[in-house]
Amino acid sequence: MDTTHFFRQVSADQFTGSMAYLESQQALFHSDQTSGMIKIQINPAECIILLYARGNSAGTYHLSGVTCQPILLSEIHTFWTDSNASFTTLVLPDVAGRLIWLRLESQMQSQSQVRNVVEWEAWINARKAEAQNGLVQIASEYFDGLVYLQAGEVVKSESIFSTDRGFQSNLPFSQYKQAVPCELVLFSPPLYSHANQTFVLRRGVSDWTHLILDRYREMVGQKLLQIMIDQSNMSIEPWQWQVQLEGTSLWDQHFFPNLETAVKAYRALLLSMGEQSSLMIGNGLSQRLVSETYDRLIQAEKDSLEKHRLIPAALA
Repeated sequence: MDTTHFFRQVSADQFTGSMAYLESQQALFHSDQTSGMIKIQINPAECIILLYARGNSAGTYHLSGVTCQPILLSEIHTFWTDSNASFTTLVLPDVAGRLIWLRLESQMQSQSQVRNVVEWEAWINARKAEAQNGLVQIASEYFDGLVYLQAGEVVKSESIFSTDRGFQSNLPFSQYKQAVPCELVLFSPPLYSHANQTFVLRRGVSDWTHLILDRYREMVGQKLLQIMIDQSNMSIEPWQWQVQLEGTSLWDQHFFPNLETAVKAYRALLLSMGEQSSLMIGNGLSQRLVSETYDRLIQAEKDSLEKHRLIPAALA
């Protein structure tokens, strides 16, 4: 499997151009404030990918075979020696962009093949038995995808697939009557990479907010829960982050290009939730609520939240 290809079923712009053309494409991403990637094909087995998060650079990477290394933008000349090269420019949803970011900073662990949903489920069950974490890159004729597994379970909010109908979050096997042979490559993100730290923080905030909202609803009912949701969403609206509360879940579709910006967004949301909770049920009971739900998080998520001072005491 050539792991340098992503989301081949959706429309992409392909050109042959020079360094000046590359600079013009970079300027477009910046001016349009869009997420996506520019792929420079050096040769059939080697390429450079420039990744963008809402117009900001999220990194530049050199891919050769199954290896991928971050490089400086100024180092492109080291690999690109011809006057012209083949470019592919792809605008992406933020979820797709941030999963590509995680993939580019990850290391390959294993390769497999499945032909249908039954074999896929058998493969997933084997990962569950091992409580395996990792990112799965899926490639087939009909759809490509990136799927994160946490203890072998598919994290739907961290999964996306490209089809000829566009992007979707559900595995597309059921849309096809015939067998769909798929190549699977399992990647393991390095613990301290920026992409993985942002991912773990996002999962920790998502799991914590869900536990808080679910318990808060048990205590005060749906009507008062909705007031908290509406007020918290309104408080962070001016920043135009694609982050908001829905039901008892966190809807987070934003591609934060760096950890500091993500921490700022999550702190603003959690502080607003804490303020609303204290107004409704009192500071003491509110502090007990956030502390008890925090204790139920997995250790990696608690470590990430604590590192960035997103802890119960900070919400008082």
